[in-house]
Amino acid sequence: MSLLERFRTLGGKLGILAVAPAKPKAEPVKLEMRTVTLSELTQELGAPDLSKLAEAPEFLNLSWPEVYAAAGVQPPEHGWGVEKLAATLKSEAYAKLERTAVQAELARLFVSQEAVLETVQEAVARDQALDRFELAARMKLDQRAARRKKDLADLRQRFEELREALAKMERQVAEAESDDAKHWFAWRERKREAERELAWTVSFLLKDQVISTGEDPAPRPKDN
Repeated sequence: MSLLERFRTLGGKLGILAVAPAKPKAEPVKLEMRTVTLSELTQELGAPDLSKLAEAPEFLNLSWPEVYAAAGVQPPEHGWGVEKLAATLKSEAYAKLERTAVQAELARLFVSQEAVLETVQEAVARDQALDRFELAARMKLDQRAARRKKDLADLRQRFEELREALAKMERQVAEAESDDAKHWFAWRERKREAERELAWTVSFLLKDQVISTGEDPAPRPKDN
């Protein structure tokens, strides 16, 4: 579930940590909560730029900063952005503290409720950017899959056409070879008949045979 969806589950309300009014040093820092609407946390993102980002050759290998930058997400001007907050929370100084102690320390570090709000807005904007880029990336992958399926279908159709053409050509070749064999056999028979006629004609004039009639008869072609 995305961060925005979690907000909606909570009824569109979120308690925001704020700096408590100044107290004497002897008293511990107190935490106050501010209620904000979801509309205060959401921003207009560069959706067209995110879609364009999905056109990159290796768009699934893009870094999150590249996605955030394409969406126009910028850290707050006061310096306390999501990355700085995460690094602070992961630091050794905060690792051993209880949650309430960490919140108390953050209440001291943040200069105003607006600074807290802007930091949360940046987190929501990053979440929005990831969600929208996910949609753009999914659409890109679906388009690629559809194109590959079409190419495959076209190739299969071409393959079937070629297979039919091959079978037709094989039949034509077999028929042509059979016809040629029959015609060749008939021609050889007529040639031998002509040679025998020649040999018989000149046999009355010569003692020796000068006409070649001794070739083996050509094998009769088989009928298909």
